[in-house]
Amino acid sequence: MPSGRQVTSPESVTIGRGFVVTQDSCSTQIDVLVYDNSMPILYRDGDLVFVTPSACRGIVEVKSSTSARQFKHAVVKLADNAEFIRKNCADYDLFVGLFAYDFYGRKSSTVLAALADAAMGDPARIVNHVSLGTSKFIKFWRSDPNVIEGIPINDYRHWRLYHLERMAPGYFIHNLLRSVSRNLTFQRDGSWFPNESKEVYVEDELLFVTPTS
Repeated sequence: MPSGRQVTSPESVTIGRGFVVTQDSCSTQIDVLVYDNSMPILYRDGDLVFVTPSACRGIVEVKSSTSARQFKHAVVKLADNAEFIRKNCADYDLFVGLFAYDFYGRKSSTVLAALADAAMGDPARIVNHVSLGTSKFIKFWRSDPNVIEGIPINDYRHWRLYHLERMAPGYFIHNLLRSVSRNLTFQRDGSWFPNESKEVYVEDELLFVTPTS
C-alpha cells in the first residue's frame, strides 16, 4: 500500500478473516474476507467471521514472501475457495486475489502457468488479481483492455502480467475497492498510477483455455 495513504471500504462492506460456510461444507480459512455486512452473519468474534457465499464480496490470500513453488501451492488453495464460493452463489465477479509483499521468482511464464494450472479450465477457479512485491501486478481480463471503451468483447479471457514500478500494491487495492464498491466512481490518482495506460507495461500474458469435450 502506498505510504501515507489511507484506504477505506464502503460502509456496507466489512473486511475481516474467517470462513465461508454452506449447509454442507466450509471453505478453508481465508486471510482477508470481504463481506456484505447488510446480510446475516452466521458468527462473529472480533474480525473473525463465518459468512454464507452470498455475503462474500472478495477473498485475498496474503503472503509475507513467496517463491514460484510456494506461489503455485497458494493459488491452488485460493482457487479451491473461489470455486466453492462461486458455485454456491453464482457470483463470477467475485474478487479473488493473492498479495505477496516479496516475491522470489524470475520467469513470469511460470507464474502465469501456475494460475492456469490452478484454474483447471474452470471459470469458477480463476484467480483474477495478483500483486507480487512492489512492481508485479496480474489481472484476469474477460474483455480486451485495449478495445475502445463502450465496445466490449467478452471472450478475451487472458491473464496479463504488468511491470508497474512500485505501483503493484496500489493497483491491487484499487481493483479490490472497485470490485466491492461497484456503485462508486473512482478517479485516477497520479500518486498511485502512471499517467499513461498500464497496458504499455505488459510483460507477459496467457490465455485461459477451457478443455474441449
